Amino acid sequence: MKKKRLSVLLLLLCVNIVVFAQKKTVLEGFAKYKNASQITLFAIENGKVKECVTTSVKQDNSYQMTFVPEKPGFYVIGNKQKNHPIYIKGGEKIHLDLFRNEVVLKGKNTRENRALYQWEKYVKDLRVMSGKRVAHEDFFPYLTKFVAKIDSVKKAIKSGNPVFDELFYKKIDYDVDYYAMMFLMTPRTAHPQRSDWPAFYDTIISDKKFTSDEVLQFPTGLSMINAYINFSMKIEAPRAGFEILNNERLRGEAVLSKLQYARVRADFDNYMETDEKYLATDDQKARAKMIGDKLGTSWKGQPAKNFTYPDVNGKEVSLSDFKGKVVVVDVWATWCGP
Repeated sequence: MKKKRLSVLLLLLCVNIVVFAQKKTVLEGFAKYKNASQITLFAIENGKVKECVTTSVKQDNSYQMTFVPEKPGFYVIGNKQKNHPIYIKGGEKIHLDLFRNEVVLKGKNTRENRALYQWEKYVKDLRVMSGKRVAHEDFFPYLTKFVAKIDSVKKAIKSGNPVFDELFYKKIDYDVDYYAMMFLMTPRTAHPQRSDWPAFYDTIISDKKFTSDEVLQFPTGLSMINAYINFSMKIEAPRAGFEILNNERLRGEAVLSKLQYARVRADFDNYMETDEKYLATDDQKARAKMIGDKLGTSWKGQPAKNFTYPDVNGKEVSLSDFKGKVVVVDVWATWCGP
């Protein structure tokens, strides 16, 4: 009788979880930045954003969207140029005012998003500095002071949802590592020497990190993985590259990310010759095949992609204007010193 009663309780619990996950979530607020004609909600799939729902922004700059989340987790809201993380369980109403560089929560909101945006507000300066041309003499002292406070920050920010908090605290640690690494990898006119790095960089590589695939639930999860791999090679760690990851699925996702850089089939085949062994699941192998199948054998003899851009005098010039002539295209990033 007790076993039967327990089975009924478990069944009811499962039904409640399914029903809860299928409840509609309402997202609303104002988009308070220039040219915000549409707002998109992105789901997170394999550590990358995937378009989920799009809605138009009204004349008064307000927006509203309703959708049914498949499962609780992190999502991203905004557009392809600028977006912001949120946490959605299902069945809630979330008010977010979207600005160019920040989000302001209004109304009651959810305890998970209140905690998330306490952290987003706290880490904002570190995030901005990591991607800008800030001198290392300014960034490194700030980073050192910042990491010294992380434990106290975690204690101060709690949602009360143990499932969320456990994942959230891991995101905090990964965020700090990520921004520290990105500072070293962001192009700038002057780079610090290895001897200039603060002690925190010695703690980034660890056998305790990237042991599970939870990082793929974060909006920048795949970027975090790639940054970690690149950092391991930069410091010439004993185990560098894909081997630095302590999880098979993460290695496979990192390989798939690398395959995206193949421009012709020969590039793809070269990558696969050394890295195919890291594809851990049938899904990863199928996705790799899709990438390879889309590639041609060579671009030689094919028409160049046309583009138009202003010259030094502001005149619009197209590549097609020089048809029949030999053209050398010298490509520079906007942050390059010269």
